[in-house]
Amino acid sequence: MKVIIRRPKIKEKQKIHALFDAVIRHTFELEDVGDEMELVKELIADQQALIDTDFDPNGEQVCFLVAQCGKKIVGTICHRPCSDIILDCANRDATGMQEIGSVYVLPEFQGKGIAKLLLNAMYIMMMGKGFDAFWLDSHIAS
Repeated sequence: MKVIIRRPKIKEKQKIHALFDAVIRHTFELEDVGDEMELVKELIADQQALIDTDFDPNGEQVCFLVAQCGKKIVGTICHRPCSDIILDCANRDATGMQEIGSVYVLPEFQGKGIAKLLLNAMYIMMMGKGFDAFWLDSHIAS
């Protein structure tokens, strides 16, 4: 299976929105909390808004990478300034630090190393931008 890791294209926005919807719903069902519909909808909307932020102004504040297998977008990851939650909970000053999050892989592609590829590509990208430390947001896990 050939996987390409790259920056998303604005014309792929709807496909990426659908990926967030599919993965978040699947994760909640797996964890047997699929009845938490308001939370599911909120998380999906938050991720969709976040990817939209990447397109304006081209990843300067929020920067996504996508995993592509064939013609299909199968995963995402992003880095951005630390969220208020991290700033409030950190046991040290996290001002100016970045967080890595939005790691989503379509259910049928999970367990194939795609998240690891995304994370490694993000490490390289962030090192190239001069970031040598980050926080990892993992608020949903399956």
